Amino acid sequence: MKFRKTRVVASTIVATSLFSISLLANAADLTFANDTNVDLTVRINNVCSTQFGVIEQHTEKVITETNLQEACKYNQSNCSIQVFNTANCTGTHIETIVLNTSNGIVSLEGGDNDGQGNKYYWKADSFNLYVSSH
Repeated sequence: MKFRKTRVVASTIVATSLFSISLLANAADLTFANDTNVDLTVRINNVCSTQFGVIEQHTEKVITETNLQEACKYNQSNCSIQVFNTANCTGTHIETIVLNTSNGIVSLEGGDNDGQGNKYYWKADSFNLYVSSH
């Protein structure tokens, strides 16, 4: 009987460990590269995101996994992120990014022009986001 109980406990520990590893393998930091001449900010759930802060022009900012989870806590599988070409979430909405906090960027959904002749070019791959302007 002792052997059986030990085996069940060991199996439970192994299963829990494997589940934890699979969760860690999918989650990641988000890298946001801003190669434009303007600062960018994001709005999530109609609130300017403090977790993202200002993404300054010609810089790359890493949003930690923890901050990403916090910013998208109300909809982690389909988090809608609105990007603005100002340092305070006002002005022109230039892009909407849909993100899954476990799997990365799902889609980019338009808004490339700012109405002032600037065109924004976006590239996305997993947890990497790049924007430039011409």
